[in-house]
Amino acid sequence: MKDNYQEGHIVKLVAVKGIGFVQGRDGTERFFHRSVVRGNRFALLREGQVVTFVAEDDAPKGPRCSEVVQGDGRTVADIEANGNR
Repeated sequence: MKDNYQEGHIVKLVAVKGIGFVQGRDGTERFFHRSVVRGNRFALLREGQVVTFVAEDDAPKGPRCSEVVQGDGRTVADIEANGNR
C-alpha cells in the first residue's frame, strides 16, 4: 500500500463514463476512473465530498489518482461552515 495519501475533494463526476476529478489542497485537479475507488464505492461519491487519494502527477496523460478513498461524508461546504479542515 502506498503511503503518500493526500486530502482533497471531488470537483466533478461523470457517472455514465465512470470518471471524476479530484482537487487537492495544492489546487491541482486530477483525473480518476471508477476502478481506482477503494471498495468499489464510486456510486456513493458526490461532488464536493472530501476524499483521500494517491496522486500520480507524472502520468503520461496528465495528473491522475491511482487510488481514491471515500471520506466520512463531509463536503467542502460542511468544512467551511464549521471553520475547520
